[in-house]
Amino acid sequence: MFFLKTYNTDQGTIIAVCDKDLIGLVFEENNIVLSIDEHFYLGESATIEEILLAIETCFSANITGNKIINALSNIKIINKNDAHTTCGHKHIIIFKI
Repeated sequence: MFFLKTYNTDQGTIIAVCDKDLIGLVFEENNIVLSIDEHFYLGESATIEEILLAIETCFSANITGNKIINALSNIKIINKNDAHTTCGHKHIIIFKI
């Protein structure tokens, strides 16, 4: 299961998605810090179907965690090889232009 948080801005909707087991953790590697901050990521529990609906309507998506990255890659929403990895944890940002 995953967390999904939605932010409505003047530019459009931004979503933050993460694997539930990563919330509140911080990873550091080679001067890069990946913080799965509760303030930013902790939203509602969400299924992959709910996340797909949110991705369709957002202009930007911050997605963190191997489980969600792999799930989205398996259905061809993203390519997991495009994700940045810090301490073994994947992160990707989607921007719609």
